[in-house]
Amino acid sequence: LSLAGDAELAEAIYRDTLDAQTELLGENHRDTLKTASDFAGHLWKSGQVDEARERFARVLELRRDAFGFGHPETVITLRDAAEVLAERGEVEEACRLLGECADVLRSSAADRQDAVLVLRLHGLRLIQTGRLEQAERELTPLVPILEGHPAPWARTELVQTYHALRLLAEHRQDET
Repeated sequence: LSLAGDAELAEAIYRDTLDAQTELLGENHRDTLKTASDFAGHLWKSGQVDEARERFARVLELRRDAFGFGHPETVITLRDAAEVLAERGEVEEACRLLGECADVLRSSAADRQDAVLVLRLHGLRLIQTGRLEQAERELTPLVPILEGHPAPWARTELVQTYHALRLLAEHRQDET
């Protein structure tokens, strides 16, 4: 809806739909959480970053409680919540959140696309906060996972991981 050019109408429809779903299905229902997450994304894209942050945080809390930290829907919400935090200048908090999730994903789902994305974003946020050794430990193991992965998305993620490692090398050169 927001892509159709009427952000205000889209927002009103999201709010009405979310209210109805919450009343009929409950706040924890998968469909309600999907709408809430989509609404938070709409708010983010339309520049309402503060409300988007609050809504992503709530959806993340509910999905984490309902599905666990490593569930793909939780991971996607976490990624979006962390990016909103980073956009607001809360890079340390974004890094902490991504790190929590990375700890779970690293051992259980490191070959899933959502997991690779979170691990790579965590590495990038670590670079941004000057924790270069930790960033290297996060990013380097992704390369062999992605090089041998048969899925088409793995090639794109491999390129993005190489870019992150190049950024890491540039930061290391700046330190010397």
